[in-house]
Amino acid sequence: MPIAISAWFDQQTEDSVREVWRQLAESGVFSEFHDGPFRPHITLSAYVNLEVDSCVACLRDFLCTTPPLSVSLYSLGQFLLPTGAIYISSLINEPLLAFRREIARRLSSFGSVLFLPYYEPDRWVPHVSLARGLTPQQLLAAFEICQKIPLPISAQVNRVGIIEFPIERELYELFLKGKDA
Repeated sequence: MPIAISAWFDQQTEDSVREVWRQLAESGVFSEFHDGPFRPHITLSAYVNLEVDSCVACLRDFLCTTPPLSVSLYSLGQFLLPTGAIYISSLINEPLLAFRREIARRLSSFGSVLFLPYYEPDRWVPHVSLARGLTPQQLLAAFEICQKIPLPISAQVNRVGIIEFPIERELYELFLKGKDA
């Protein structure tokens, strides 16, 4: 199974995104994130054949000395795939880029990078997904709901998640500059 390395947020940010997911579900536009095992996040990278246990030890060494990252979730965006997706984009800043580069460097010997279009090194669009697989009509309805989000959201990345996807099974939760749960 493919493995994703994701940046996870402070509780307040997570609650804010979950509220948007709830509104999208209650409106009938999109319910998968609200109803499923999903957690608000920014995907940092994705791998195939990752040696998960080995990479966890390597990541812990880095994360236990790394303070939480401040990120600004600042605007709505969309991906136009065969079907539409809507997201909140994060401002790209040097600490976030350096964090992502360091994780990629440390994990480079533990598995092959799975290049998905929006996660390639020079094309990465840091974002928090709100809905996906939308028809044009659903995309318009989603934007109507999401335009009410009070942006920007000042968020803290305080954990890194290692998940198996597409089933969204959380394998590890690693804390930045703190103790693992």
